[in-house]
Amino acid sequence: METWQLMVAIAGSITVPLVVLVLLLVFGLRPWIRDTIRAELGDFRGSIEGRLSKIEGRLEELGPLSNLIAQIVVSPLKSKPNPPVSSRNELLEKWERGELEYSESLKLRQILQEEARQAEETRRTLIILALIGLALYALSRRS
Repeated sequence: METWQLMVAIAGSITVPLVVLVLLLVFGLRPWIRDTIRAELGDFRGSIEGRLSKIEGRLEELGPLSNLIAQIVVSPLKSKPNPPVSSRNELLEKWERGELEYSESLKLRQILQEEARQAEETRRTLIILALIGLALYALSRRS
């Protein structure tokens, strides 16, 4: 027998069983793998649905508080917009140069007080949201 014939015989004797083994593994284990994946997905779906039902229950508990939360969160967002920035900047520049008149100083004072009030409302809203978040976190850890 020549060398090339010997090589073909060796390669064939190794390749054919490997191909058969791979085909058996792929098609033989396929139902088992499919069933395992379906079972895992079913468990995952059940876990997610359980969590969603817990969240819905807690939201129903907060039902009476939802109007209060909406008023606290939404009302500062509906407040009057800031005055035009250009007039504020103009008045600040005049104040820095020392050219601010009395009526303009009153206007600037009003603008700055409004900004301070809005900043305080925003701070309070953020504090309330943080407290609500902590309360929800504590409720989620309770069960």
